Amino acid sequence: MPRIIVLLVIVALVFLFWKELGRREGDERKKLLVKGGFMALLALVFFAVATGRAHWLAALITALLPAARWLLGQVIRNIPFLHNLYKQRQTQKNPPSAMRPGFGLIFC
Repeated sequence: MPRIIVLLVIVALVFLFWKELGRREGDERKKLLVKGGFMALLALVFFAVATGRAHWLAALITALLPAARWLLGQVIRNIPFLHNLYKQRQTQKNPPSAMRPGFGLIFC
């Protein structure tokens, strides 16, 4: 019986969150999604602590540390490449006025 009550409370909270998400627009919606995701993660951690399963979360985070270290190393190594790629993209999006199509037609 207590499990059914907890399930009904979770369903009601998800329903209320969904309705509130539908009312929001743009940046407010994004902020609400981030806040909701953080709250869901926090609820999951509290549930794991209450049921004695928090050691699984610690093991998962510990297992992900080497992957995060490798990923951080890759990002740091490729920062100059990413910076050059970003600059190249910006020049493609905003070409100089002499290179715009129809430039010669205006001043002929």
